[in-house]
Amino acid sequence: MDVIYADEIILRNAALDALLLLISARLLRRRVRPARLLAAGSLGGVYAFLCALPPLRPLGSLPAAAGVSALLCLAAFGRAGLGRSWAVFLSLAAAVAGAVMGLGRLLSVSGNLRSASPRLVWLSFALCYALVRFLFLGLLRERERRTEAVRIVLGQRAAELTALRDTGNSLCDPLTGAPVLVTDEAALQALFLPPLPSLPPDGTEAFRRLSTREELRGRLRLVPYSAVGTARGMLIAFRPDRVEVDGEETGHLVALSPTPVGEGGCRAII
Repeated sequence: MDVIYADEIILRNAALDALLLLISARLLRRRVRPARLLAAGSLGGVYAFLCALPPLRPLGSLPAAAGVSALLCLAAFGRAGLGRSWAVFLSLAAAVAGAVMGLGRLLSVSGNLRSASPRLVWLSFALCYALVRFLFLGLLRERERRTEAVRIVLGQRAAELTALRDTGNSLCDPLTGAPVLVTDEAALQALFLPPLPSLPPDGTEAFRRLSTREELRGRLRLVPYSAVGTARGMLIAFRPDRVEVDGEETGHLVALSPTPVGEGGCRAII
């Protein structure tokens, strides 16, 4: 008769899932709140325990595992960019499982992710992170400053502009975790009639002025940011009907900078 230690299974798998999600967030250049990371990891730990129970072992099937992994990404990152975060999470999970199996054979120990020693699992994590961090660093740097075609839709109007993808931009909505695209009102005049007025540097004052616009009612946010020369500030942002980046719909909010954004033909930063 097999003995199942619920606390060990739940804590072990919760830690593994949380670490995978954290590394995924680093690769995606996304911030993830600790509470969401803890909730997603706990969900993964409970799922692993249920799969260990003999009557519920069918829950460990590939379709069920794929569905639960999508729920983990949804819990950690929200709906914005869910497909991309899910793909990165699955790729990392497969890489770590493969590393555990390969090292297990090399060291003549168990290569099963569920029964492998903690030392072997953490060694596999370290090797996978090193591969991603160092072997593919050149590819990541090449993508750091590429441009993207952006289309922003609000009601029956749309604005098209070129955005600079800046991997150092970690701006996100503190409430939902949605990524934030930064532009200025001059780049979005196609969305508004009459045109938007020049915005004051104070985000709170900008919020007050724009809250009178019918098309922005219920869509406005204040997003905290920090930059060189500004220890702490607030940007006014709004939730459009749709944002497409290179033809792919994303969950970006659009923040309005009081000063012009971009250079060399770029009118936004993502």
